[in-house]
Amino acid sequence: MIKINDNLLEWLKWFALVLMTADHINKYIYQEKYEFVFYAGRLVMPLFAFILAYNLSRPGALVNGAYQRTMKRLAFFGLIATPAYIASGYVQDYWFPLNIMFLLLVCVAIAYCLAIGDPLHLFAALMIFVIGGAITEFWYFGVAVFLTSKRYVTDPNDKNFFWLLMAVSSLYIVNGNFWAAGVIALIMLAIVFSQNNINLPNITRCRKLFYVYYPAHITLLVFVSFFLN
Repeated sequence: MIKINDNLLEWLKWFALVLMTADHINKYIYQEKYEFVFYAGRLVMPLFAFILAYNLSRPGALVNGAYQRTMKRLAFFGLIATPAYIASGYVQDYWFPLNIMFLLLVCVAIAYCLAIGDPLHLFAALMIFVIGGAITEFWYFGVAVFLTSKRYVTDPNDKNFFWLLMAVSSLYIVNGNFWAAGVIALIMLAIVFSQNNINLPNITRCRKLFYVYYPAHITLLVFVSFFLN
């Protein structure tokens, strides 16, 4: 398993959070007026997917219930975010696609079933992939980023790195550009920094903040956009 310093991982989380906020302000308030903000925002999903995959790859994650806790949080806060997400107008047929919390829920559910590994759970993983990947943001490409991230984290060889690179690059189909591939550079830098004991200043750690923040900021931005319009 690759090793990334916990403080560096926290910096990556905050970086992704800032990029997500800027991207959503640009999207909901300025109708994607600023292209450079849009491009930078393409790093957010693969970065969050990698961080989640890393955390769920820690020893004992299955035994200590990390998968189940994560799925409950993603389902709950995904539902909380849904009214504002629908109200934003960036959906089809009132609800499609489901927001990124549900994409990550699908990813974690698949990983959980694969970790158990018996025939019934393997079949469930396939069904979750087929159905969940079709109705969430970033579709099957987003799920592939998470699964290849998890594979690379647990077994960091050249083949798994190649598949991670291919999965991230496949987001071109969703984004219309290759900016998401920039997350590979961030991952490599984090690994190099950790291997050489290079650390960043300590940063506040608050696991639940990232779950609460998503529906809160979406709701606020949608309200502000309605007010301005």
